[in-house]
Amino acid sequence: MTALLLSAVAAAGLPLVLLAGGWLQIRRDFLLLAIYLQGWLYVHVGPYLYARGHASVPLAEYRSFALSALPLFDAALLLAYVLALGFRASRVPFAPPEHLEPRFRRFKFLVFALLAFSVTFWSVAWSTGLMYRRLGVNALVVEQLNLPFTSFAVYRLYIEGLRYVIAVVVLGLVLSGRRLGWPGFVAALAVLLSAYVYLVINSRIDLALNLLIGIRGRFWPRFAGACAVSAVLLLYSISTTERVRIGFARSWTVEWRAFVPGMSLERRATAPARAIPEAAGSAEARATDAAASRPLLLAAPTEMSMALRLNGLDLMAVMRPGLEARGYAWGRAWEVPAALVVLPVVDPRKARAYKLRWDLAAKNYLMREYTEIKDLDYVSCMLTDAYGNFGYAGILAVGLFLGAACALAVRIMAAAPGAALVLAALFAVCHIFQFEQEFISALLFWVKKLPLLLGVLLIAPLWIRREAVRRAGAPRG
Repeated sequence: MTALLLSAVAAAGLPLVLLAGGWLQIRRDFLLLAIYLQGWLYVHVGPYLYARGHASVPLAEYRSFALSALPLFDAALLLAYVLALGFRASRVPFAPPEHLEPRFRRFKFLVFALLAFSVTFWSVAWSTGLMYRRLGVNALVVEQLNLPFTSFAVYRLYIEGLRYVIAVVVLGLVLSGRRLGWPGFVAALAVLLSAYVYLVINSRIDLALNLLIGIRGRFWPRFAGACAVSAVLLLYSISTTERVRIGFARSWTVEWRAFVPGMSLERRATAPARAIPEAAGSAEARATDAAASRPLLLAAPTEMSMALRLNGLDLMAVMRPGLEARGYAWGRAWEVPAALVVLPVVDPRKARAYKLRWDLAAKNYLMREYTEIKDLDYVSCMLTDAYGNFGYAGILAVGLFLGAACALAVRIMAAAPGAALVLAALFAVCHIFQFEQEFISALLFWVKKLPLLLGVLLIAPLWIRREAVRRAGAPRG
């Protein structure tokens, strides 16, 4: 336990040293520090807190991974970031670009388009009972697969691209100020409210991450106020998300009472499991019935403890004996997730078969091959599939990738050489921002969100103001 605590303290001290030396700056490197904070929680804090309350954990494996992560992940991430920024350039005081401005009419059009997108998503989600989306609720996975292709595409694109939607809207609001006008401002707030409602129903951690994206646009003194408001909102939202999950496990519905603190959820009796219509006797029908009949693994009447929820080392520790005995997967765990990037379009039947077998993620393969865990889903982080495939070299690869990718995006956003590049860099940061995702997701799954980026680039809501352009009288609309 002492080694776990010391590793957490040491990992927390690394960015503080760089901040004190001027190589990191809170205003410029806010998003990098938010990613590092997630890694610190999943690799050091969560495992330590979980080990304190559970005597049966493989403590030796926890200690080995936490200590190894200090140089291979924590230090590698920060070092790659500083070197990619430029060792000398990283110490230059940061000044935000002042020549990035919104095209007001185009930004308003984008906001109303995103509002229509949000309304379409809620129409699909409400009509099909898919407002609640969480891995482990197997019948809901089956129902997603029964959606028409267009509805499925809208449903998944909204979910996958929600962080980028929030970031673009917040960036436009920050740049526009009071010049946007009340119709555009109200529409932007409606888009953000839609995102908030989805997140408060589905994910406490994702909500916290998106609040970080939201407050990024403001700094002292408004930054402090935004942090305070976000903290209060997060406390309410965490409680509400738990109540939504408990209520859903009992009644298979998302009820308005879950959003009112203190109101009882006991009025509805537990509803029977949903019947999933399928052609009787077919292989697909049998797979569907098997998937739908499994227990609600993660929508249980009691919510998962936050210590376990943030424990990014537990699955790695369970896999380690099998990996050391049989050898690492060397990319085999990534074959199905990589194929599922394109299979829904080129071979929907094969993609459906994979999903009905719950062969969705790299950790599904690793759990089947190297553990005796029977659950279909388990807590993990970006290090999990990297380690399962490549051992400690995979942990190093994650740190180097996150540091270099984040530095490149920050350089582009700080220099603002072109509005399209800024929007693309923001897209990249939003994609890699969640440390809870798998490493293969960070590497490849941006393709799923590409239509959203292309739509934003087509509308071109931002432009770079240059003196030559201003003298030429270029229109801002």
